[in-house]
Amino acid sequence: MMSEPDIHLDVLRDWLAETYPLGIKTLAFVPQGECGWQYRVIADDDATYVLKLSQSGLCGSGQINDQTIRAWQALYYEFGITQMPPPPIRGTTGAYINLVRDWTAVLIKYLEGTPASEKPLDEPQQRQLGILIARLHRCKLHPRERPQTEDFAPHIPMMLRRILDEIYSPTRQYAPFHLKILGILQKLTDPIERKLAELVRLQKSLQQDAGLQADFVLCHGDPSSGNIIITPDENVVLIDWDAPVYAPRERDLFFLMHQPVVIAAYQNGVGDYATRPEVMKFYQLAWDLGEIVDYGTRILFRRQSQTQNKHDVLSLVEHLKQMSLE
Repeated sequence: MMSEPDIHLDVLRDWLAETYPLGIKTLAFVPQGECGWQYRVIADDDATYVLKLSQSGLCGSGQINDQTIRAWQALYYEFGITQMPPPPIRGTTGAYINLVRDWTAVLIKYLEGTPASEKPLDEPQQRQLGILIARLHRCKLHPRERPQTEDFAPHIPMMLRRILDEIYSPTRQYAPFHLKILGILQKLTDPIERKLAELVRLQKSLQQDAGLQADFVLCHGDPSSGNIIITPDENVVLIDWDAPVYAPRERDLFFLMHQPVVIAAYQNGVGDYATRPEVMKFYQLAWDLGEIVDYGTRILFRRQSQTQNKHDVLSLVEHLKQMSLE
């Protein structure tokens, strides 16, 4: 998020000192990410951490939970996958996920690196990424260690319908930036409705496909460029493990399908594998419409700062321009 949550830094300092405990040298808000708030924490011993706060309803993927933690721990400690941040640190409460007022909080070690969104991967790094995704997909987690199972985004139709209904039957007085978004969406209602109908058709088909469910693997869920960093020693690391999912491998491959070097390295790791067109199409639609849902819900139905609203409006407009909305 681009704006800080409504909680004073002194409250966070005291909470960190009590919950972990840490002597805090510096605590600074980091404006990044879409589904939570992040602070960089430098302790008295100069160790650096990331404090991640989240709230329910902020994004469709939901909040980090105990299933997530168990999967994260299994990958890092049992399977030895270290191209990811170490799992969250246990608090003095005995829990890895703690509460600070209305926010869910986890503390993890900071990994230094440059996001692939700022420095595209070179060919060796692309191969590293393909090998890493293949290794993740080969991990056979015990059922109690698995994260949530793919449910094919049932929230998207409901929340998108709420946004589209707001265009013609507003539930309150809107500010100019709200009206701008509602006006843009009104012009795109017909193609959005067509995409929504196709998403619902594919949802039902995939939910009923027992063969597909038998082929689920452990997926990161969002290996997009913002969640890939290049460390100073040129290693490729996947970050943001808040919402891994037990799902079709296309859940990850969708983000990588236009990177042939990554896909070739992946196939070398798992054997020749052909993606399923209907599954890939579902994830394209889920991405297109899910971004409208996430940004639209925050803009229209959450109280946010002007800075956050401006960022979300511009991001949604840019996303709509990139979508194929014939």
